[in-house]
Amino acid sequence: MRIVNRSRIHLPEGWIERANDTTDEIGKLPLAEINAAINSHARIWQELKDTLENCLHGKCWYCETKDIRSDNPIDHFRPKNSVVECSDHPGYWWLAFDWRNYRFSCTYCNSLRINRITKERGGKHDHFPLLNEEQRARSKTDRLALERPCLLDPTNANDPRLLYFDQYGRVVPRKNQDYDPIAHKRAEKSIELYNLNHGKIRQERAILYRDILDAVEEIDIMNSDDPYDIDYAMTNLAKMISEDAKYSAAARVYLSGLRSKEREWLQELLETG
Repeated sequence: MRIVNRSRIHLPEGWIERANDTTDEIGKLPLAEINAAINSHARIWQELKDTLENCLHGKCWYCETKDIRSDNPIDHFRPKNSVVECSDHPGYWWLAFDWRNYRFSCTYCNSLRINRITKERGGKHDHFPLLNEEQRARSKTDRLALERPCLLDPTNANDPRLLYFDQYGRVVPRKNQDYDPIAHKRAEKSIELYNLNHGKIRQERAILYRDILDAVEEIDIMNSDDPYDIDYAMTNLAKMISEDAKYSAAARVYLSGLRSKEREWLQELLETG
């Protein structure tokens, strides 16, 4: 997960007006009819697919994969129809057409999936746990600012930093449970519900770690009289941590873990990459 800059989102002319009008129209309906009405206007959020996708170079905002296997890869961060953690909640219907509630997401992060072999469950679906359930907003007039989401949000500059990556490709909480139990809990729950340790991407991150380790060790033994080879190797490392690369957040963690006094160049690479 990397920080997503929402200032890159460009709304089509007239989009906000249409979105607001639809929200007002739906708000007049009986509660039992709202979900169907929201889903019938899905084209409104689908219009933003391309601009949301471009915010992070075509990568899922949660897991950084570029393998988007869905016709509708827009997740409503606060679920629009229902909330698993609160059975009597109507869903955050009033945010269904609020672009600030949209996250570009792959199917494995956004949809409920069950591993047929391990029986492990993952995928955000309609989950939206809070640290304090009593502060949950239940209507348009309630204050969202009082909520403390348990799930990490890529549009919050502080949240992606709560995740760490080990050499086996697994995402783990960065903060120790005893030192910062809330940060640990949020990371742990996000890893589970965003399906961040799904087998395929875990394996790809493990391969990435080995590629980075091999590249750094190769630079260690290169002849300094052959700057071309060194520059070529460092350029490849720079590409791995660039914003448009798959799993670049993991790549930065891996490179950071390989720093040493003998590798001052590595710190410079991290600062400029």
